Amino acid sequence: MNTRLLSALALLSLAFWAAPSWAQTQRLPRVSLGLGVEPTPRDAERAGVIVRRAAPDGPAARAGVQNGDVIVKIDGKDVKDYDDLVNALARHKPGDQLTLSVVRDGKERNLTVTLAEQAQRRPAQGGEGRRERARAFLGVQTRALTPELKGRLGVAVDEGVVVGEVVPNTPAAKMGLQVDDVITAVNGKPVADPTQLRDMVQQAGVGKELTLKVARGKETKEFKGQLEEVPSDITAFPLPGFRPGQDGFPQIPGGPLFRDESGRIQKLERRIDELEKRLQELEQKRGGSGAK
Repeated sequence: MNTRLLSALALLSLAFWAAPSWAQTQRLPRVSLGLGVEPTPRDAERAGVIVRRAAPDGPAARAGVQNGDVIVKIDGKDVKDYDDLVNALARHKPGDQLTLSVVRDGKERNLTVTLAEQAQRRPAQGGEGRRERARAFLGVQTRALTPELKGRLGVAVDEGVVVGEVVPNTPAAKMGLQVDDVITAVNGKPVADPTQLRDMVQQAGVGKELTLKVARGKETKEFKGQLEEVPSDITAFPLPGFRPGQDGFPQIPGGPLFRDESGRIQKLERRIDELEKRLQELEQKRGGSGAK
């Protein structure tokens, strides 16, 4: 084998190993479940996410998911908050089947859902800008740093959030974050708990670059990456501007706690669905009469 051929093979081998793998660089597939959810109250018997709106023709509704159901597991893995739900969906593609474990009337039941492909997001128009704004996605599951975790991980910091999971193909994975890393700052601002990290990610927005300061053992590292859009159509309630109250219910800053004690939200949503169907019927009748 001549020298030129050997050199070519060596360069090809180097390029192959140096280039990021397809699994690391591909964009996450966008899936549709058709749900709007909010976290369970802090004193709930079972942590999960409450279904506040199941789109009538969405994959979840077709599988039997109803408003008021509490999703507690996906494929046997606990779902304790919105991040757990989104991270679970980020591992799948349209056409995949999932088993949702929901609690309804105090009983747990399993529902099989086939994920659909998420429709392309429509651009915001007029007053719908807030409603249409895409949610930013980092791709980690975290928990607050405790003295016990600090001792086990051998880090020298007192505050931060510990990475418990890094979802493949997400911005976090592409940055190089690892399980047991402790994120201590985002764009130069200290972070002390998962909620604060989530808020910082949302404030930065889709497509923006984040700089994360991370404690990894005795070392301090810095990671940079670009945020992507949440890879699913899950809507997070409460809406922007709300914050959890002391008992876990949403609270408007400076205002009273918001409770849905009488199921008014669900009644209103049912009424909206009825009105939408009625409008469609009227439009069909109008179209039919115009054709005569």
